[in-house]
Amino acid sequence: MLRKYYLMFGVMVAALITGIQPAPAKDLVYGAWIAAKHGVNQEGLLPYFKAVKKDTGGAVNWRL
Repeated sequence: MLRKYYLMFGVMVAALITGIQPAPAKDLVYGAWIAAKHGVNQEGLLPYFKAVKKDTGGAVNWRL
């Protein structure tokens, strides 16, 4: 019976150790048929990409 509790405790500790690791930053590239200087990209997507970077604390970064 005591061995069962040690086993459960060991599994919980292992799960905590592996779950606490920080996620690596993601640099994503957005590509489209229209130019990067197009209004859709400059006035629509660029502000959105900046907001995503701010809201995720820099963990997700989009590039045109």
